[in-house]
Amino acid sequence: MAPFQFKIVIIGPSGVGKTTFSRYLLQGIKISRHVHTLGVEAHPIRVLTTRGEVILNLWDTAGHPLLSGLKEGYYVRSEGAIAMCDLSNQGSIDLLSSFVVDLPHVPLAIVGTHNDNLGYLGTPKIEWDRPSESFRINTLSDDSWKPILWLIRTLTNDPHLSFVPKVEKIPPTIDGPSPHIQAILDKLDEAVAIAIAT
Repeated sequence: MAPFQFKIVIIGPSGVGKTTFSRYLLQGIKISRHVHTLGVEAHPIRVLTTRGEVILNLWDTAGHPLLSGLKEGYYVRSEGAIAMCDLSNQGSIDLLSSFVVDLPHVPLAIVGTHNDNLGYLGTPKIEWDRPSESFRINTLSDDSWKPILWLIRTLTNDPHLSFVPKVEKIPPTIDGPSPHIQAILDKLDEAVAIAIAT
């Protein structure tokens, strides 16, 4: 069976953690300094679920208006969206609805990022006529997978879908070469010894 494949756009103001979020999902890495996204970065992420493999093509879009490039063009054929804001920054919360305006009518995960050391200023309020769900996450924790799971469940119309952990294949252990291989290696050693002696 071919894997499910969905295009998901990640939108929101600059500096809210969109790139940190996508890089964490993709590679499990932490970005230590803020780097502005120029236009868009697209990353495929493969996840195993109880319904099989799912490929999410995450489009991490620029939040700064001067760097957003083809903004609405990035939304073409998107099947879901993640709208992100920083819950410790009121300006970020207020700006979020302006990013949602141009989205096609797709399922929307509204994600408020936070730093546990800062207070929360509020929760974004967005009028949306399609399925939506709000999440409060730390972008560098397993919380980041919650909006992804919700989007996959919504897009596959399977509320019971869950992730399946990847099973690492352990290479077989070999105590030593088989007797047949050992005999060949012994003959090879003898031939090398003879060649060196002559």
